[in-house]
Amino acid sequence: MKKIGWEIKLGNYKLGLLESVSIERSVEMLSDTAKIQLPGQAYGKALEVENRLKKGDPVIIKLGYGAVKTEFEGYINSIYIDKAGITINCEDAIYLSRKPMDNAQLKNVSVLDLLNLVAKVMGNGIEASTTYSRKWDKFIMDNTNGYEVLKKIQEECRLYVYVADGGKLVAEPIDTYNSNKKVVYDFAKNIEIEDLKYRRADDKEYEVVVEGIDKNGKRETVVIGKQGGEKRKIIISAWKDKSDLKKRGEEEMKFLAYDGYEGSITTWLCPYVRPGYAAEIKDDDYEYKTGSYFITAVTTELSASGGVRKVKLGRKLS
Repeated sequence: MKKIGWEIKLGNYKLGLLESVSIERSVEMLSDTAKIQLPGQAYGKALEVENRLKKGDPVIIKLGYGAVKTEFEGYINSIYIDKAGITINCEDAIYLSRKPMDNAQLKNVSVLDLLNLVAKVMGNGIEASTTYSRKWDKFIMDNTNGYEVLKKIQEECRLYVYVADGGKLVAEPIDTYNSNKKVVYDFAKNIEIEDLKYRRADDKEYEVVVEGIDKNGKRETVVIGKQGGEKRKIIISAWKDKSDLKKRGEEEMKFLAYDGYEGSITTWLCPYVRPGYAAEIKDDDYEYKTGSYFITAVTTELSASGGVRKVKLGRKLS
């Protein structure tokens, strides 16, 4: 077995000691996060980080077998010190959006218009990109920050909002992100632990309620699914007519009701994978369970026990 390696840089310092590191990514979270655990003492002396590290310092985490690969880039969000040790919480480049926006009432504003405004606040040469065309008749920014604007875009339009490699603020429909990237998992080869349940679309009933609020405060509601089923409610303001509300409800339903696995698998650090990839699951014992699944979340962990990835599966693609 190849030896697991790691390289972590915090601010101007390169770590020499590490208890564990955990990186969480999800198409449903606005930012990727990382948690670095350090021992409270080393060689009989307490580790001192207060005067060396601070919130906002850059972070680079590299992991791998043999040659290490960049797994996370971002910034320190907080540092906690107690008797158990030192915890350093980090956030990817979305951290830069946590800055105040100018108060404004914007009319006929698109997703790209809003992304451009947030990218300007983030600085660092970040540019905006999207192929999504929906607009708001009126968008109010009142004592808000860039992060909250991005959160509204994400929730109302069901977009995956992230900062891509190279420093581009991107918002795209969740089920098209990285759709051409695929990894293969085989129950007989590279799945260490599985927490999966095979379900059918009609095993559980859902009722998706989409409520639209227009610029004049008028409300319109569309219901998708089975009345009396497990309810999900969505409130949006970027809509023109009922067809927009219906489309948003149908998008949500695709991720709730499907034939296939639900749950997660735990694998090693190879193959490399991110949310949005397609996971081809092979099951020689049950051929009907073999298929391709949309990956919604990946948690990567490294500690004295080794390195693993917990991969959460979403709807079946094929």
